[in-house]
Amino acid sequence: MKASLLTIALLIISAIPAFAQSRTNRIFRPCPSTTTPASVSISSAGAITLTPCSGQTVTIGSSSEGLISLGTFNNYIDVPSGDTFQIGAIIGGIGAALFVDRLNNSLAMSATTMDWAPNGPITWKLRRTVTTGGTTGNRTINFLNGTVNFAAAATSLTVTNSTVDTSSIILATARTNDSTCSVKNVVAGAGSFVINMTAGCTAETSVGFLVLN
Repeated sequence: MKASLLTIALLIISAIPAFAQSRTNRIFRPCPSTTTPASVSISSAGAITLTPCSGQTVTIGSSSEGLISLGTFNNYIDVPSGDTFQIGAIIGGIGAALFVDRLNNSLAMSATTMDWAPNGPITWKLRRTVTTGGTTGNRTINFLNGTVNFAAAATSLTVTNSTVDTSSIILATARTNDSTCSVKNVVAGAGSFVINMTAGCTAETSVGFLVLN
């Protein structure tokens, strides 16, 4: 009988870790003026969810030299549609912050100075449309950069672009070494801009642009 009870006890004890690993573990603490508590949740797969009370913060580490490692790949912060997210730091009275606004699908950064590449060159990759050769004339490109092609003898071209308004600054440069034409100016309008050349192009000429708002 004693042996049977001991066997049952051992089986129960050995099953406890397996049971704990098969469900989500949670810690709750009531929040003032709301029925929604602060919580820490760890799923069976190891995902961790931290939910503070409204107006409170989540602190990770206490050292000024602390490091948060997000691993090597496929790591991101998921901001639900319609919500906003802010991450920032204040060091010596100088603040820097990153703002993600899913309501307006915008991203903003704020800092006194930004050193993008302290240890080497940096490559910027922006969504763009590169117009293939043989396609000339007015184009619709709703990205911040891209290319268009002037037909031979053409002196101006309109790009319809939803990111542009009358205060936009638009940089344009010829990508083809044409013997007669070059970029004269770019005139921004509401939802479009016009690229003007110095003269009619001798042959098809590619022009690249970059919109700054």
